[in-house]
Amino acid sequence: MNDDENGLGNLNRFSIGSALYVSYNRMQEEFVREQRICTRFMRGEYSAMQGLCSMAEAQARGHPELLKKFQDDLAAIRTKYGNKDYNQWSMVPAEASEVKTVLEGLLYDLGPSRIDERAQQPMPVVHDYGYRYDGRQLIWELFERRLKENRNLNIMFTGKVGGGKSYASLSIATYVSYPFDLSHMVFRIPVFIQMTKTSQAGQVVILDEAGVSASNREALSKSVKALGEIIQSTRYMKLLTIYTVPNISFVDRQIRLLLDLVLDHDESMQQGEFAPGIPEVSEDGKSAEFRRMKYGGKIVGSVFFPLPPPSIVEAYEKMREVNNRAQLDELQEKLEPKKPEDSKRGRNPNSMKNLKQYRENEDE
Repeated sequence: MNDDENGLGNLNRFSIGSALYVSYNRMQEEFVREQRICTRFMRGEYSAMQGLCSMAEAQARGHPELLKKFQDDLAAIRTKYGNKDYNQWSMVPAEASEVKTVLEGLLYDLGPSRIDERAQQPMPVVHDYGYRYDGRQLIWELFERRLKENRNLNIMFTGKVGGGKSYASLSIATYVSYPFDLSHMVFRIPVFIQMTKTSQAGQVVILDEAGVSASNREALSKSVKALGEIIQSTRYMKLLTIYTVPNISFVDRQIRLLLDLVLDHDESMQQGEFAPGIPEVSEDGKSAEFRRMKYGGKIVGSVFFPLPPPSIVEAYEKMREVNNRAQLDELQEKLEPKKPEDSKRGRNPNSMKNLKQYRENEDE
C-alpha cells in the first residue's frame, strides 16, 4: 500500500478551495477531536464525516462498481459494530476509524480526474501539499508523554518571516491548552521568565521571535545565554514551551541540544507547513545535527498547522503591532545623536568661580 492509499489523507487529489477539499479538512478536524475525547466504548458524533460521505457518494454515481463496493464495505462495518442504521453517524472510535479508511479509499479510487467533473473556470496551481500529519496532534502526543515523565516539552519553530511560525505556535496552544490565554505569548525574555514562574503544569508558554529584539551583538549574546538557562531551569516544570526564531543559527549548539523538537519552514513549503527534526550530537561531537523524525514507523516529511481561531489571530496581530512599535521607538532612541549638555559652570552662586579673587583675575 503506497502513501496515497494508507488513509493518511491525500490532499493532493483535491483542488484547493473546492467543496471536497473544505469538507475533507472539516472531517479531519472532527475526527481528531472526537478520537481525543472519546474512550474506547464512548460514541462520538461525526456529522462532518457524514457530509463528506454524501458528497463522495454523489461523485461516485457515475461509477456504480466503486459505489457498490463502498456501500458494501460500509454495511459490513456497521454490522461488525452492531450499528445497522446506515444514517446513524454516532460511532465508537474504532468504528469511526474504519469508516474513515473506506471513505478515503473511495476518494482515492475516484481519482483526481473524476472529482467534480463539472466545468469550472481554470485556476492557477497554488501548491501541492506534501504533509501527511496534523502537527497539533503530533505535539499533543509528545507533550502528553512528557507530562507522564514530569518533564517539559521544548520545541522551536524556525524559518523566515511569513512561514507561519507564530500562527503555528498559537494553533498548538489553542489545541493543547484550551482556552488559551494570549498573555502567555510574550516577546521579551524577562517577561517570558516571569510567565514560566507563574504558569501551572500543562500550560503553554510562547516566546515569539526570541532574541530578535536585541539591538546589537552583545545584547543578542546575552539573550541567547539567557535562553539556554531558561530551558535548563524549567525542564521539570511540566510546561510546553515554544520558541520562534528566524534562523536556527540564532541559537548555539548547547541550546539546540536542549530542545526536544525543531520545526523548520523553507521556501518550498506552504504557509503553516514545517519539517520536524530531532537535535542530536554529530559524530565528531562538534556540532548539532537534526535527525528526521519518525512517527508510526515512518519518516515524517512535514506536518501542517491550521490557523488558530480568528479571535486569537486578531488579538495577536494587535499585540504584535504594539510590540513592533515599541522596538522601533527603542531603536530610534539609540540611533539619534545625543544632545550636548549645557555647561552649568557659573550658574551656582556658591561656585568657587564667584569668589572675589577669581572675579578679580577675570577682570585683569
